[in-house]
Amino acid sequence: MKKKILSLVLAVVLAFAFVATSAVCAFAAGASLTVAKVNETSSTVTVAVGISGNPGISALGVNLAYDSTLLSYSGAEGTGVADEAGMAVFGADVGGAVRIVVEEGNSGEGTKSNGNVCLVTFKKLSTVKDGSTVNFTASSISSLTYGTDGNEVEVADGSASVSLTKAAETTTKKPVETTKKPVATTKKPVATTKKPVATTKKPVVTTKPNVVSPTLPGVTVPTTVEESTTEEMTTEEVTTEEWTTEYESYSYTAPEQTDADEDDENDSKNTKRIVAGVVVVVCVGAAIVLYLTKKKK
Repeated sequence: MKKKILSLVLAVVLAFAFVATSAVCAFAAGASLTVAKVNETSSTVTVAVGISGNPGISALGVNLAYDSTLLSYSGAEGTGVADEAGMAVFGADVGGAVRIVVEEGNSGEGTKSNGNVCLVTFKKLSTVKDGSTVNFTASSISSLTYGTDGNEVEVADGSASVSLTKAAETTTKKPVETTKKPVATTKKPVATTKKPVATTKKPVVTTKPNVVSPTLPGVTVPTTVEESTTEEMTTEEVTTEEWTTEYESYSYTAPEQTDADEDDENDSKNTKRIVAGVVVVVCVGAAIVLYLTKKKK
């Protein structure tokens, strides 16, 4: 009896062991991420992140770790599986790793295809030498990875070691500074001076011949005619002096004749007229006296 019970217990243990072994084998044979270099230039390197053993996913979240002392993140784009399923790919650098999110397209059906999902490009830093090795590790973000049934999907990590060639040296030309010295231009002042021009006309004196007096026969009465003097004022041309400089110009105008000068001239003329009248009166008186004296004789 004891042997039968022991045999039953062993059978149960073996059954559990078989189930556990099957579960482990099933996980090992499940979905996993892949990383591979697909292109390299003198200044960049591109790796592809893919999936194998795909059970059917509608979204995929991946952290792609890299050596930030050798590379810097440049960009990510969809390819292969993502393009076929119309899934969108987004990438962002989070410091030493690139966070990649692949979302289902308009169909909402997801995909069961295997292969590359996205391409991630990095720029080489000046620290990259010939033979430098960069280790890439892609790990699934469980909260962003789920299947077509809406449940989370376990996806194993993937990694790759990529050997690089020396980064191309960049030559930078310094700008050539050209300085132009200011050119100073100075204009000398130009002075223009006009001398005054004086024009003077001599007085014209007209004298009439002596006239015989009709009342005193034989007596010639001297006739003094007022001198007609024509005086023309001296016209002084205005002198204008101009200084032309680069900044300013001014002019100077000589003063004109005042009213007081005109009054003095008129007074002088009036005085001359009075003197001439007195002389005429004296001459006429003398002539009359002379006539009367001769008549008495």
